[in-house]
Amino acid sequence: MGSVLPIVTKKLCDELAALVEKRLAAALRDERIPVALVKASYIDSGQAPGDESFSVRLVTSPDYIIQGTEVLCGTLAELDRAGIQAAEYHDISSRVLALSGEEASEALSSNRDLAQKCISSFLYGKALSTKAARLSFIASRRMDDVQGAALFNNFMQALLDGANNLSVECVTDPDL
Repeated sequence: MGSVLPIVTKKLCDELAALVEKRLAAALRDERIPVALVKASYIDSGQAPGDESFSVRLVTSPDYIIQGTEVLCGTLAELDRAGIQAAEYHDISSRVLALSGEEASEALSSNRDLAQKCISSFLYGKALSTKAARLSFIASRRMDDVQGAALFNNFMQALLDGANNLSVECVTDPDL
């Protein structure tokens, strides 16, 4: 493991995705906006061409696209403004750690996957460690929830304040 930065970045982005999905789904439900999909995801530079990105995807009917977009923007603005408290951070962090445990059991399937991983590491600095090793690192270094929430809030607010890493995609589905 050359650097822990890609591992910590992925962990924080996975936590942000889980938090955005949870908060956005609740806000859309409160506003009675029908949705087919609410998905937040982090794409590191080793997974796709170009820079890393964090994306939020909301699929709703054409009749609700403006309201859905308003709720989406309001949810992200509230997260940027107020952040997250220690209790909610504990819940989100535990959820992401559990999902990471499930992913860690998945092995690379071929030599091609291993070669691609080496190329991504060389070109983009992607971690070469296995999913199990990354999980072990993250699980063994759990910090206090108050400190974790403060670190997470700083990361989240830096990401949400910038226009370069955040993309919001709204897609209408005429069948809704």
